[in-house]
Amino acid sequence: MIEDKIVKYKENLTLAQRLANNRYADHEYYDKMVSRLEKMLIFYENLKVWKEKSEK
Repeated sequence: MIEDKIVKYKENLTLAQRLANNRYADHEYYDKMVSRLEKMLIFYENLKVWKEKSEK
């Protein structure tokens, strides 16, 4: 489940980064979205590491 969320956030992050660079996009909105997605991605990556360590 955690791995699925990591993949989903990576895909969404890539899409948001492309949209942030789009000439017609609302750059401020997508820059904020990129920031939020990066934070969530870091959270789930840390959660994955924590879970792996706790299982040992």
